[in-house]
Amino acid sequence: MSDQDNTRDKILKTSAHLFRRQGYHATGLNQIIKESGAPKGSLYYYFPSGKEELAVESVSMTKDKVREYIKAFLEPYSDPVEAIQTFFIEFQKYVNHCPKEGDDGAPIGLLALETSEMSDKLKNVCDQTYTEWQAVFKQKLIDCGVSEDKAADMSLVIMMLIEGGVTLSTTNNTRQPFEVISKQIPLLLNK
Repeated sequence: MSDQDNTRDKILKTSAHLFRRQGYHATGLNQIIKESGAPKGSLYYYFPSGKEELAVESVSMTKDKVREYIKAFLEPYSDPVEAIQTFFIEFQKYVNHCPKEGDDGAPIGLLALETSEMSDKLKNVCDQTYTEWQAVFKQKLIDCGVSEDKAADMSLVIMMLIEGGVTLSTTNNTRQPFEVISKQIPLLLNK
């Protein structure tokens, strides 16, 4: 990785970390520059549209990284219940452990809620993120023998369970929401 790529990547990862830790509105460009250790001019060199562009790029980075993680995680399972249950148990471990800076992506739900009325670009990239993640779950369910209609409904339910689980688990600092979700997966998939 070149120094330029490294600087851009460092700014992007620092932005994602700060957006996760304190939200979009509380994150300032000077703080991003300071915490990334990047030269001041490099932020606008790589992200000429400023904070909104940083947030869009952070979400895109997270979208791609998580989409590939979900695909790879689900791939070895042939039983849809086992695949989805295990996903929720493993995902709660990530949610309930504070990732070190650079390992966490942008908080899609938080950014979507915080910026949906002010930024169509951010709203659209958050929507695209959820759509792509949902498509991965849908395809896995279809591959496991679930009908296309049911897979479409269930993949949407899975996305809602993820978001609700993240919110409750983070707020209450507990893994209980994900454990309860995991127990309900057989009922949701009629097994």
